[in-house]
Amino acid sequence: MARSSLVAALLAAVACAVPAGAQGTAPLSYVAHTLDGNVVKIGVGERPIVVAVFATWCTTCRGEFGLLDSLQRVLAPRQIRVLALSVDAADDAHVRKYIDAQHTSVLVARDASGAVGRTFGTVGVPEAYLIDTKGIVRWHGRGEFRNGIAELSAAVTALK
Repeated sequence: MARSSLVAALLAAVACAVPAGAQGTAPLSYVAHTLDGNVVKIGVGERPIVVAVFATWCTTCRGEFGLLDSLQRVLAPRQIRVLALSVDAADDAHVRKYIDAQHTSVLVARDASGAVGRTFGTVGVPEAYLIDTKGIVRWHGRGEFRNGIAELSAAVTALK
């Protein structure tokens, strides 16, 4: 399915989806440091966020960035952030070179410490999460992002 069709499907689903149930019950607290030196806080009292966990060596992850950019444009009016979070052990310069080649406009951070795995329970890449203002995971997807668009749309609609 073409990226524009996926975005159209997301827009339609956001407008009329049936609310999804909560994916988690315990609030999370996580701080990401972007490649640009900014801090992105995730948790209680913060804006909702979609976190897409990736690695530069992951061939599936390479195809996700166009969709993440489209998703960011769709979700920005709802004040929902999008963050691509690298779990590479390599330094920021390596990740930045990879990101520059992706031509993405989403926020990008790197977590070489493994904190994302301990906090979110991430076991592989790609994985993605929607976290609400209470720090609760409202959606979790594993594998190709496009396969979870309908469920993510329902979870976005259910956000208050």
